[in-house]
Amino acid sequence: MVDLRPCDIAARPRIRGSELLIRFTDAAALATSCNERGLWRLAAQVIIPNLEYAVSLDGTPAYTVTRYIPPPGVGLATIVVLDMCGVTGKKVEITYED
Repeated sequence: MVDLRPCDIAARPRIRGSELLIRFTDAAALATSCNERGLWRLAAQVIIPNLEYAVSLDGTPAYTVTRYIPPPGVGLATIVVLDMCGVTGKKVEITYED
């Protein structure tokens, strides 16, 4: 029997900053509220196009949390997107974690 832990999994998948910019710009265009639109635009402003961001995905049947994490030690923003089942729109949060 193998005891598999999250730290035993291979490196997190990565996404290019330029791809995130497209996603966030599209999400801003589709946002239903002015506040949500502003959060997506702000998230797009803190993304560096030529960097690769690690993607962390956590979830349950009721919600999904996706984190777009910059390379360690650079002091750039991590974008956290919360998508709740049955709720229109997504919550976007910009954090600075190191």
